[in-house]
Amino acid sequence: MRHVHLVGSVPLADAHEVFSTVSEALGPHLKRIPDGETGDRSDWITWLEPVFANNPALEKSDELFRIHATGTERVRYRLRTGKNVRDVAFDNLFYADVSEQSYSEFAALKRAGRIPHNVRFQIDLVPAHSVIWLFLQDDLHGPLDPTRRLSARSIRSPPACRTIRLPSSSMSRRRCLHECNATSRMPMVRIAERC
Repeated sequence: MRHVHLVGSVPLADAHEVFSTVSEALGPHLKRIPDGETGDRSDWITWLEPVFANNPALEKSDELFRIHATGTERVRYRLRTGKNVRDVAFDNLFYADVSEQSYSEFAALKRAGRIPHNVRFQIDLVPAHSVIWLFLQDDLHGPLDPTRRLSARSIRSPPACRTIRLPSSSMSRRRCLHECNATSRMPMVRIAERC
């Protein structure tokens, strides 16, 4: 066995258990280790529903959606009456918060020698289009997709960012995590090379 890459989810109780168990089992074969996307995050991105449920520009629609034929049926969101896509803004998808908490566990275990010194902390991010696809009606996908080019007139204001600083020696190829609103007002989590 050479190097092992864990994509993100690990079916264990919490980040501490993931870091400990995976390091013990795979230590010399690891280059990086994720926190396992445990707890509320264990069911892919469904933990982000409050971001949509609490958005004043959105409301539940009549549209039911399944990721696949046997998947759980989910109600998608639509614009509230009197609102338009310019009213939709998402301030926090919580990835920076979660990464900061997980990193503290990672760092403590590394200091204690339970994670090999060469292993780095891995942050796993969901593409914004996946979040849009799951939670919003089809007619909102294009207008709210941050990967779609928007005209300068559609940009309301500069993005608000939250930055956490993590030591570059512990990060997997990146240095700082930024959770920012993209020009389309859907938060994007960006990893910056330098801060």
